[in-house]
Amino acid sequence: MRVFGNHQVRSRLHLLLIATLSVLMLLMVLLLYLFFLSLTVDQLENQGLGDINHFQRDIFYHTETTSDYQRLSRLYASLKEIDIIIVDMDSYLLADSSKLFVTEGKFIDANLSAAKDQDSATSIVRDKKNNTLNVAVGKIIDTPDGKAIVSFVYHITTLSRLTTIFVLFTILMVMIITVLVYLLTTYTLHKFRRPIRKLLQHTRKAAASHGGYTKIAIDTTNTELIQLVKEFNSLIDKYDLLISSDNEKYSKINSLLSHIKTGIMIINLENDISLINPRAEELLQVNKFNIFSNEEAITPESETLNMILDMTVSVNNDHQTRIKTITTQEGTLLDVSIEAMYSKYKPYDHKGSLILLRDVTEIRRLERLKDEFVSNVSHELRTPLTVINGFVQTLQSWDQLSISDRNKSLTIIEIETERLKKLISELLMLSRIEGEMDGSQQVLFDPAVTLKEVLVPLEAVAKEKDITFSTLVMDSDFCSLSGREVWFSQIVSNLVDNAIKYSPSGSTIVISLQKIDTEELELYVEDHGMGIPEEEISRIFERFYRVEKSRNSKIAGSGLGLAITKLMVQEFLGNITVKSSYGEGTAFTITLPLASNDTFIKNIR
Repeated sequence: MRVFGNHQVRSRLHLLLIATLSVLMLLMVLLLYLFFLSLTVDQLENQGLGDINHFQRDIFYHTETTSDYQRLSRLYASLKEIDIIIVDMDSYLLADSSKLFVTEGKFIDANLSAAKDQDSATSIVRDKKNNTLNVAVGKIIDTPDGKAIVSFVYHITTLSRLTTIFVLFTILMVMIITVLVYLLTTYTLHKFRRPIRKLLQHTRKAAASHGGYTKIAIDTTNTELIQLVKEFNSLIDKYDLLISSDNEKYSKINSLLSHIKTGIMIINLENDISLINPRAEELLQVNKFNIFSNEEAITPESETLNMILDMTVSVNNDHQTRIKTITTQEGTLLDVSIEAMYSKYKPYDHKGSLILLRDVTEIRRLERLKDEFVSNVSHELRTPLTVINGFVQTLQSWDQLSISDRNKSLTIIEIETERLKKLISELLMLSRIEGEMDGSQQVLFDPAVTLKEVLVPLEAVAKEKDITFSTLVMDSDFCSLSGREVWFSQIVSNLVDNAIKYSPSGSTIVISLQKIDTEELELYVEDHGMGIPEEEISRIFERFYRVEKSRNSKIAGSGLGLAITKLMVQEFLGNITVKSSYGEGTAFTITLPLASNDTFIKNIR
C-alpha cells in the first residue's frame, strides 16, 4: 500500500507543517507585540491619573464657575496634546476640549460610565481613520461645585509604525521557518507512513461508533486519504446533528422548567417521581438529589408531598383530573392540579400523571384584604349617611318639633357631616400619598419648630380631658428633615390625637423629639391609655382596622389614621414601631433620616 508515493503528497505535508509552525511563531510575535502595547497603555494610565490629579488642583485654583471648565480644558488639552471631557454625576456635559463651545445636554461615554461606577477606569479604542490607538483614563474628581467625572484621552500615534515592524518581523520569521521545515520534513517524512495508516484504521472505527471530532479537508488524489476524509466527515455530520438536536431540545426544556413560576412534577405509573422542577422543590421543601438517589426520598416531614402522591394513585387508576387547595406546614396555600398524561403517538398509552403547583397565598390574602376594604368603606360611609338621612326625615316635621329638638337634630347632622367629610378626606389623602411617592416637591424644614406648632391646638383639646403633655424637644441646632413639612405635621397630629382619644382623664402624654445620632431623628409618643392587645398589634396599620371596635365604639375614628401615618413615614424613608401593654398604654417610635449638610447648603443656595 502506497500512502505517500508521489511528490504531491510530500509537498502538501511540507505546506501543512510550514503553516503550523508559522502560525505558532505568529502567535509568539503577536504576544510580544501585545505585551509591549500593554506596557505602553499601563504607562499612559499612570500618567493619566497623575495628570487628572494635577488638573483637579488647577480647577480649584483657576476656575470660579462651571463655565470656566471649558476654557481650562482646552488650554490643558493643547499643552498635553490630548482630549479632555468633563461631565457631572448626572452625565451632563461640562467641558469638551475638542469643541470651541460646550453643547448642553447629556454626554454618554463608556469610559465615563465605568469611571462613575468604579471611581476610575481605563479603556482602549482604535481610531481606524487616523490609524491611532486612543487610551481614555477616567476618574471621579472633586470640584468647587461638587463631584464630577473627567476623562483624559491620549493618542498613540506610533501604532502604524509598530504594526509595520510587526508585519515585517512576521514575514521574516515565516521565511526562516519555511526553509527549516522543508529541510527537516524531507529528512523525517518516511517516519510518518505507518502512523498515517493507523490513523486511517482508527478513523474507520470511529465512523462506525460515536465520537467527537472536527471535520477535515485534504486536497489529494490518494484513494485511501479520500476515503478517510469521507468516513470521518460522515461521522461528524451524524454526531453534530444528534448533539445539536438534543442540546437544543434539552436547553429549551430546562430553561422553561427552571424559570417557570409554576411547580411541575411528572409521576410515572409506579407512582414514583420522574421529573420535578426547581419551583416544585421550593414549594414542597424537597431536594431532587434525594428524590432520585437510592435513599428514602420522602421523609415523614414531607406531608404535603405524601398527600399529593396519594392523589396521584387515584388519578393513575381512574384517569380523572383532580384539583385541590392544600395548606403546607409553613402555612403556604398551594393550588394542586393533577391530570392523567398520555403518549403523544399512537396508541396513546397512559404514561402517568402531570402535577401543577401554584402558590396562591398572596392572591388569597389580597382578595381577603380587598373584600375587607370594600366592606369597611361601605360600612363607614353608610353609618353617617344613615344618621343624616334619619334626622333629615325628622326635620321634615319642622313645625311640630321644639326648638331644642331642631337644634339637636341639626347638631347631629353637622357632626355626622363632618365625620363623613373627614372620612372622605382621609381616603383622598391615602390615594394622594400613594400617587406622590416619587420624591418630588421636597423641602428642608426644622422638625422642632413644626412639632411645636402642631402641639398648640392639640394642647387645647387635651385640656378638655384634663390631659397634660410632657414634652422634650431638642434645640434647633442645624438639624433638618427633607420632605413635605405638611406630612410631618400630619404624622405628629395623628399620633398625638390618638393618644388623647385613648388616654383617661388626668393622665400624661409623653412627646419627645431627639437626635439619636448624626444621621437619624427620633419622634416618640407615649400614652397611658387602654393599650393594644398583643394579638392585634400587627394589624393596627391596616386600613379601617380599629382595635376591639365593640369596646371602642364611643371613640370616633375611621381606622385610617395609622395607615396614613405609616405611608407618610415611608415617604420620609423612615421606620415606625409600636410597643403596647393592654391596660397600661402604648408607645410609638418613629425614626427619620436627617438631611445632610450638603443638601441643606444646596437648598439655601
